[in-house]
Amino acid sequence: MELEPWTEVTAAQTVYVKAVNANYEDATASATVTITPKAVTVTANDKSKVYGTKDPTLDATVAGTLGTDTVTYTTSRVAGENVGTYTITPAGEATQGNYSVTYATGTLTITKAPAEQNAVTAGDYNKPYDAKAHGITASSAVTDGTTLYYSTDNATWSETAPTWTDVTAAQTVYVKAVNANYEDATASATVTITPKAVTVTANDKSKVYGTKDPTLDATVAGTLGTDTVTYTTSRVAGENVGTYTITPAGEATQGNYSVTYATGTLTITKAPAEQNAVTAGDYNKPYDAKAHGHRSSSSLSSFC
Repeated sequence: MELEPWTEVTAAQTVYVKAVNANYEDATASATVTITPKAVTVTANDKSKVYGTKDPTLDATVAGTLGTDTVTYTTSRVAGENVGTYTITPAGEATQGNYSVTYATGTLTITKAPAEQNAVTAGDYNKPYDAKAHGITASSAVTDGTTLYYSTDNATWSETAPTWTDVTAAQTVYVKAVNANYEDATASATVTITPKAVTVTANDKSKVYGTKDPTLDATVAGTLGTDTVTYTTSRVAGENVGTYTITPAGEATQGNYSVTYATGTLTITKAPAEQNAVTAGDYNKPYDAKAHGHRSSSSLSSFC
């Protein structure tokens, strides 16, 4: 009779064989049946996700099973949520029924979130000169782990924000937010420092007729610190008693200042009476039927 064959894993099962023939003495022998576990590999499938999102389902590919046979396993990964790679590890029994199972790891890759999730807000600066340093304002949507970099040429970057003190015409400043978990986000703004208004007002002056002009000068309003502006003063010609416009003049733009000029007045007043003294002589004689009056003269020979 024939023995039933083995289909499952079998460890060295001895089978004895006997040959029976009417013409021979019985002959015997033996052999063994050994069925070893079939090799199966469970390999974790590589996965990916964007920073800040949920993990995908972790699974694996099983290679080596036959028919509808299955092996059992679990999957887990190294903890962490920052951008990078994390090992996915499948695990289970090494021997499962007719199979010898080995396990191979995979990788979960966390990629950077899009730049708009860490958007940069940049604000312009546009004010008159005040002798202080100024730059743009900037901030990022995500502050934790974000470093802001600045550039004036969109090529060379520094963590130090550039500033300007003197008059500046719409200087563009680029800002870049760098965070390991986000794509770089960029923005730009401008720094404009306009000239500060300064007024040079001629000081009113006066003199007495016939004297030299006083020194013509002006009052400067609006400069800062030890800053100065340059100007000259002149007046309308004339020496008679009356008023004469004093005009300051100079460049309209001087360094960090926009200069306007306001006139003043030189007033020439009358000289004192003693400078035009009158000499008068009495007339005291008997009547002679002729017209007579006093005799008079002034030091400047001018009469009314």
